[in-house]
Amino acid sequence: IVVYKIGLSENDLETMVCLNASELGFYATLKNRHKRLEYIATRYIVQKLFGEKTFISYYPTGQPYLNNDYHISISHSNKYIAIMYGSKACGIDIEKPQQKVAQIVHRILSPSEQKHFGNNLDITLATKMWSAKESILKCTGNNTLSYRDQIDIRGLSKGKATCGKSKYSIFYAPIQ
Repeated sequence: IVVYKIGLSENDLETMVCLNASELGFYATLKNRHKRLEYIATRYIVQKLFGEKTFISYYPTGQPYLNNDYHISISHSNKYIAIMYGSKACGIDIEKPQQKVAQIVHRILSPSEQKHFGNNLDITLATKMWSAKESILKCTGNNTLSYRDQIDIRGLSKGKATCGKSKYSIFYAPIQ
């Protein structure tokens, strides 16, 4: 797992990253400055980790993959980028705890999860719940999964979750 706080400008990053034709074409279509910075910074990190001939592509589901043997998951939040990679499918989500997550998290919790966790969720717990479900969705590559009905996080306090018959380990770390 790599967490990177973007500290370089888009112009500086552009001089340090090698984009293939597909990446260059997509990058040229990005109009939002923040999205452009995230895009180029993500490629900078990947090339620092794996070399400049490593490129990110995407499956039709939106799940990223590399042109090497590693599985990869990518997340962005504020000025941070989180990348998880390994020999098996993986999922990562990075979120800044915000009140709006606590206000909507009940929409992604099953009735049994709502009963297990209660109604008055603090911002930190709500963000962990959201991120756990998002990470599992990314790991499976199945963007049709129902957060509410198919991903069970009642084992969250023990770092466990399930999706169907599959079991997942969940890890959290605050970013300072």
